Amino acid sequence: MRVLLTDGGGMRTAFTAGALVELHENGFGASYFDLLVGSSGGLCGQAYFATGQVDEGERIWTNHMHGKFMKWDGLMPRNDRDHLEAVMREIEPLNLSILKQSKTKVVAALTDPAKMKMAYLSVTESEDPISVLMASTTMPFFASPRTNSGLEYYDANIICAIPLQYLDELKDIEETWVILTTPHGYRRKAWRWKMASWFVKDKRIKKLLSQRARTENIVLEEIEARQNLFVIRPDRPLPIHWRDGSQSGIKQAIELGREAARKTLTKYNCEFGH
Repeated sequence: MRVLLTDGGGMRTAFTAGALVELHENGFGASYFDLLVGSSGGLCGQAYFATGQVDEGERIWTNHMHGKFMKWDGLMPRNDRDHLEAVMREIEPLNLSILKQSKTKVVAALTDPAKMKMAYLSVTESEDPISVLMASTTMPFFASPRTNSGLEYYDANIICAIPLQYLDELKDIEETWVILTTPHGYRRKAWRWKMASWFVKDKRIKKLLSQRARTENIVLEEIEARQNLFVIRPDRPLPIHWRDGSQSGIKQAIELGREAARKTLTKYNCEFGH
């Protein structure tokens, strides 16, 4: 089994879109992988990757994010969730027919606020895949939890944006690829997430956010310690913040994603003689 994991990161996942295009164009498209697991913007990119719509996936960033999704309400950032859903359903519509018939399965990493733990939903087997994608991008600062099949979900980013633990549920993994939006050595700052928890009323979510940095840093350390992963990540911090919708930052992040993917593909070809 070949698995591709992606993290979230708000506007930084323009990097992921670029990396996915590069993989697709170099013979490592969705059909190369058996399973795609992601969160937030990374997951949305994987859905378009799974259907072969990598051009549409990149165009979402270049044409439909700048000044249209991440906005400001005074000093507070907010995102236009109606716009994002319209993009995936109408403007650059995800081909749901191809997605549901795909042999490559797509799984969403989410936060289950009732159980206060990570949850995983199949995107390819869902009656409404886009609703699952929308749940994966729902942060408590901007929106109420998204309901799917009667249960409420938030973005996995409340607990950990990197769905590495899902590998524990799998057997016979041949290759694991990971796309991260942060450079080697990066670690989350605990104070930032504790501060973020101040803006949330739900005590369960407050607790998860206050623990988030420690939880994700453990995962980052594990990824850097493992030698059997093909990791695509930037060499330096991206020129775009999670809430920054600048056109120049988006385009630079996409190109850096392509560049990082090329480097990892070179490593892969050297190891396997392709």
